[in-house]
Amino acid sequence: MNKLVATLVLLSFFAVAVAQEHVSNIRVQVSDEQLLIMYDLSVRADIEVYASFDGGATFRGPLQHVSGAAGRNIAPEQDKVVIWYVIREFGEVDHPNAVIKIVATTSDQLQAVTPQSLSILTNRKGNPIGVADANSTVLNRKDMRGILQTQPDALKLYNRACSQSNWALVLAGISGGLMGGSLGFFMEDMPETGVALLLSGVGIYIGALQIIKSSNKKVVEAVDMYNSRTVANKPAMELKFGIKPNGIGVALTF
Repeated sequence: MNKLVATLVLLSFFAVAVAQEHVSNIRVQVSDEQLLIMYDLSVRADIEVYASFDGGATFRGPLQHVSGAAGRNIAPEQDKVVIWYVIREFGEVDHPNAVIKIVATTSDQLQAVTPQSLSILTNRKGNPIGVADANSTVLNRKDMRGILQTQPDALKLYNRACSQSNWALVLAGISGGLMGGSLGFFMEDMPETGVALLLSGVGIYIGALQIIKSSNKKVVEAVDMYNSRTVANKPAMELKFGIKPNGIGVALTF
Protein backbone atom coordinates (compact mmCIF):
# COMPACT_ATOMS: atom_id res chain seq x y z
CA MET A 1 0.00 0.00 0.00
CA ASN A 2 1.60 3.23 -1.15
CA LYS A 3 -1.04 5.64 0.13
CA LEU A 4 -3.50 5.70 2.98
CA VAL A 5 -6.68 6.12 0.95
CA ALA A 6 -9.62 4.79 2.91
CA THR A 7 -13.26 5.17 3.76
CA LEU A 8 -14.14 6.11 7.30
CA VAL A 9 -16.32 3.47 8.90
CA LEU A 10 -17.78 4.28 12.30
CA LEU A 11 -17.81 1.12 14.37
CA SER A 12 -18.91 1.77 17.97
CA PHE A 13 -18.56 3.96 21.02
CA PHE A 14 -17.89 2.69 24.49
CA ALA A 15 -16.51 3.95 27.80
CA VAL A 16 -13.80 2.81 30.20
CA ALA A 17 -12.71 4.19 33.55
CA VAL A 18 -10.31 6.88 32.29
CA ALA A 19 -11.50 10.40 33.11
CA GLN A 20 -10.87 13.32 30.75
CA GLU A 21 -12.50 16.65 31.42
CA HIS A 22 -10.63 18.75 28.86
CA VAL A 23 -10.75 16.79 25.58
CA SER A 24 -14.00 15.55 24.06
CA ASN A 25 -15.81 14.76 20.82
CA ILE A 26 -12.90 13.10 19.03
CA ARG A 27 -13.53 12.08 15.44
CA VAL A 28 -11.41 11.44 12.36
CA GLN A 29 -11.41 11.92 8.63
CA VAL A 30 -9.10 10.46 6.02
CA SER A 31 -7.47 12.52 3.30
CA ASP A 32 -4.93 10.79 1.04
CA GLU A 33 -1.91 10.02 3.26
CA GLN A 34 -3.20 12.11 6.14
CA LEU A 35 -5.44 11.29 9.06
CA LEU A 36 -7.39 14.32 10.33
CA ILE A 37 -8.01 14.01 14.07
CA MET A 38 -10.62 16.47 15.33
CA TYR A 39 -11.55 17.19 18.94
CA ASP A 40 -12.95 19.82 21.30
CA LEU A 41 -10.69 21.39 23.93
CA SER A 42 -12.18 23.14 26.97
CA VAL A 43 -9.01 24.70 28.47
CA ARG A 44 -5.62 25.91 27.26
CA ALA A 45 -3.25 22.96 27.35
CA ASP A 46 -0.28 21.19 25.82
CA ILE A 47 -1.53 18.52 23.41
CA GLU A 48 0.30 15.28 22.60
CA VAL A 49 -0.92 12.51 20.34
CA TYR A 50 0.07 8.87 20.71
CA ALA A 51 -0.56 5.77 18.58
CA SER A 52 -0.93 2.13 19.55
CA PHE A 53 -1.02 -0.83 17.22
CA ASP A 54 -1.81 -3.50 19.80
CA GLY A 55 -5.22 -2.37 20.97
CA GLY A 56 -3.90 0.14 23.50
CA ALA A 57 -1.56 -2.17 25.43
CA THR A 58 1.43 0.03 24.52
CA PHE A 59 1.68 3.44 22.88
CA ARG A 60 4.28 5.06 20.63
CA GLY A 61 4.83 8.77 20.68
CA PRO A 62 4.23 11.54 21.10
CA LEU A 63 3.77 11.50 17.34
CA GLN A 64 6.26 13.71 15.49
CA HIS A 65 4.74 13.98 12.01
CA VAL A 66 1.73 16.03 13.06
CA SER A 67 0.63 19.61 12.46
CA GLY A 68 -2.26 21.81 13.52
CA ALA A 69 -3.68 21.68 17.04
CA ALA A 70 -0.91 19.63 18.64
CA GLY A 71 2.02 20.92 20.65
CA ARG A 72 2.42 23.49 23.38
CA ASN A 73 -0.11 26.04 24.62
CA ILE A 74 -3.08 25.09 22.45
CA ALA A 75 -6.03 27.46 22.95
CA PRO A 76 -9.45 26.08 23.97
CA GLU A 77 -11.90 25.76 21.09
CA GLN A 78 -14.29 23.37 19.45
CA ASP A 79 -13.35 21.49 16.30
CA LYS A 80 -9.58 21.53 16.81
CA VAL A 81 -7.78 19.65 14.03
CA VAL A 82 -4.57 17.63 14.18
CA ILE A 83 -3.16 16.47 10.85
CA TRP A 84 -1.22 13.23 11.21
CA TYR A 85 1.01 12.20 8.30
CA VAL A 86 0.77 8.47 8.94
CA ILE A 87 3.04 7.25 6.17
CA ARG A 88 5.84 9.64 7.19
CA GLU A 89 5.58 8.45 10.77
CA PHE A 90 5.47 4.68 10.34
CA GLY A 91 5.78 3.92 6.64
CA GLU A 92 3.30 1.50 5.11
CA VAL A 93 0.61 0.55 7.60
CA ASP A 94 -1.85 -2.31 7.97
CA HIS A 95 -3.02 -2.33 11.58
CA PRO A 96 -6.59 -3.50 12.25
CA ASN A 97 -6.30 -2.88 16.00
CA ALA A 98 -4.92 0.65 16.25
CA VAL A 99 -5.64 3.23 18.95
CA ILE A 100 -5.11 7.00 18.95
CA LYS A 101 -4.67 8.69 22.32
CA ILE A 102 -4.84 12.46 22.87
CA VAL A 103 -3.16 13.72 26.04
CA ALA A 104 -3.96 17.23 27.32
CA THR A 105 -1.70 18.70 30.01
CA THR A 106 -2.89 21.95 31.57
CA SER A 107 -0.68 24.67 33.07
CA ASP A 108 -1.33 23.52 36.65
CA GLN A 109 -0.34 19.99 35.69
CA LEU A 110 2.80 21.31 34.01
CA GLN A 111 3.80 23.00 37.26
CA ALA A 112 3.20 19.86 39.28
CA VAL A 113 4.58 17.36 36.77
CA THR A 114 7.48 18.74 34.75
CA PRO A 115 8.42 17.19 31.45
CA GLN A 116 6.17 14.40 30.27
CA SER A 117 8.99 11.95 29.74
CA LEU A 118 12.73 11.62 30.29
CA SER A 119 15.30 9.89 28.12
CA ILE A 120 18.73 8.45 28.84
CA LEU A 121 21.60 9.88 26.78
CA THR A 122 24.29 7.36 25.87
CA ASN A 123 27.71 7.41 24.25
CA ARG A 124 28.69 5.38 21.20
CA LYS A 125 29.21 2.31 23.35
CA GLY A 126 25.71 2.58 24.77
CA ASN A 127 26.82 3.68 28.23
CA PRO A 128 24.59 6.26 30.00
CA ILE A 129 26.10 9.76 30.08
CA GLY A 130 23.13 11.93 31.07
CA VAL A 131 19.38 12.52 31.12
CA ALA A 132 17.29 14.76 28.83
CA ASP A 133 13.67 15.89 29.01
CA ALA A 134 11.03 15.64 26.29
CA ASN A 135 12.46 18.79 24.65
CA SER A 136 15.96 17.21 24.45
CA THR A 137 17.26 19.56 27.17
CA VAL A 138 20.07 17.97 29.17
CA LEU A 139 19.17 17.98 32.87
CA ASN A 140 21.52 18.63 35.78
CA ARG A 141 21.09 17.13 39.24
CA LYS A 142 19.01 20.05 40.52
CA ASP A 143 16.65 19.71 37.55
CA MET A 144 16.33 15.97 38.08
CA ARG A 145 15.53 16.29 41.76
CA GLY A 146 12.87 18.89 40.98
CA ILE A 147 11.25 16.60 38.42
CA LEU A 148 11.41 13.48 40.60
CA GLN A 149 10.08 15.14 43.76
CA THR A 150 6.55 14.00 42.92
CA GLN A 151 7.76 10.38 42.97
CA PRO A 152 9.63 9.67 46.24
CA ASP A 153 10.76 6.16 45.24
CA ALA A 154 12.35 7.37 42.00
CA LEU A 155 13.91 10.34 43.81
CA LYS A 156 15.39 8.09 46.50
CA LEU A 157 16.90 5.84 43.85
CA TYR A 158 18.34 8.84 41.99
CA ASN A 159 19.86 10.27 45.17
CA ARG A 160 21.55 6.95 45.87
CA ALA A 161 22.96 7.03 42.34
CA CYS A 162 24.33 10.54 42.94
CA SER A 163 25.97 9.47 46.21
CA GLN A 164 27.63 6.55 44.46
CA SER A 165 28.82 8.83 41.68
CA ASN A 166 30.35 11.26 44.18
CA TRP A 167 32.16 8.43 45.94
CA ALA A 168 33.44 7.09 42.63
CA LEU A 169 34.92 10.50 41.79
CA VAL A 170 36.75 10.56 45.12
CA LEU A 171 38.17 7.09 44.49
CA ALA A 172 39.19 8.06 40.96
CA GLY A 173 41.09 11.04 42.36
CA ILE A 174 42.88 8.84 44.89
CA SER A 175 43.66 6.33 42.15
CA GLY A 176 45.16 9.03 39.94
CA GLY A 177 47.31 10.30 42.81
CA LEU A 178 48.68 6.84 43.57
CA MET A 179 49.47 6.02 39.96
CA GLY A 180 51.05 9.42 39.41
CA GLY A 181 53.04 9.13 42.61
CA SER A 182 54.39 5.75 41.58
CA LEU A 183 56.32 7.41 38.76
CA GLY A 184 58.44 9.30 41.27
CA PHE A 185 59.51 6.09 42.99
CA PHE A 186 60.42 4.51 39.67
CA MET A 187 62.55 7.56 38.88
CA GLU A 188 64.18 7.33 42.30
CA ASP A 189 65.10 3.70 41.60
CA MET A 190 62.58 2.38 44.13
CA PRO A 191 60.64 0.04 41.84
CA GLU A 192 59.09 -2.11 44.55
CA THR A 193 57.36 0.88 46.13
CA GLY A 194 56.44 2.21 42.69
CA VAL A 195 54.86 -1.10 41.69
CA ALA A 196 52.92 -1.27 44.97
CA LEU A 197 51.51 2.23 44.48
CA LEU A 198 50.73 1.58 40.83
CA LEU A 199 48.85 -1.63 41.56
CA SER A 200 46.96 0.03 44.41
CA GLY A 201 45.94 2.87 42.10
CA VAL A 202 44.78 0.47 39.39
CA GLY A 203 42.76 -1.57 41.91
CA ILE A 204 41.05 1.52 43.28
CA TYR A 205 40.31 2.75 39.76
CA ILE A 206 38.67 -0.56 38.84
CA GLY A 207 36.56 -0.30 41.98
CA ALA A 208 35.53 3.25 41.00
CA LEU A 209 34.43 2.01 37.57
CA GLN A 210 32.21 -0.63 39.17
CA ILE A 211 30.62 1.99 41.42
CA ILE A 212 29.95 4.25 38.40
CA LYS A 213 28.35 1.30 36.60
CA SER A 214 26.06 0.71 39.58
CA SER A 215 25.26 4.43 39.75
CA ASN A 216 24.32 4.56 36.07
CA LYS A 217 22.06 1.55 36.51
CA LYS A 218 20.19 3.29 39.32
CA VAL A 219 19.73 6.43 37.21
CA VAL A 220 18.24 4.35 34.39
CA GLU A 221 15.91 2.60 36.85
CA ALA A 222 14.80 5.93 38.35
CA VAL A 223 14.05 7.35 34.89
CA ASP A 224 12.14 4.22 33.86
CA MET A 225 10.13 4.38 37.10
CA TYR A 226 9.30 8.05 36.52
CA ASN A 227 8.33 7.57 32.88
CA SER A 228 6.09 4.57 33.51
CA ARG A 229 4.17 6.31 36.28
CA THR A 230 3.98 9.70 34.57
CA VAL A 231 2.59 8.33 31.31
CA ALA A 232 0.22 5.97 33.12
CA ASN A 233 -1.26 8.73 35.29
CA LYS A 234 -1.94 11.30 32.57
CA PRO A 235 -5.58 11.80 31.67
CA ALA A 236 -6.24 11.00 28.05
CA MET A 237 -8.91 10.35 25.49
CA GLU A 238 -8.38 7.49 23.10
CA LEU A 239 -9.68 6.94 19.61
CA LYS A 240 -9.58 3.32 18.48
CA PHE A 241 -9.35 2.53 14.80
CA GLY A 242 -7.99 0.00 12.36
CA ILE A 243 -5.80 0.95 9.41
CA LYS A 244 -6.26 -1.39 6.48
CA PRO A 245 -5.73 -1.07 2.75
CA ASN A 246 -9.50 -0.90 2.23
CA GLY A 247 -10.66 1.19 5.16
CA ILE A 248 -10.38 2.59 8.67
CA GLY A 249 -12.50 1.45 11.60
CA VAL A 250 -12.93 3.84 14.53
CA ALA A 251 -14.04 3.59 18.15
CA LEU A 252 -13.91 6.28 20.84
CA THR A 253 -12.65 5.52 24.34
CA PHE A 254 -12.84 8.10 27.14
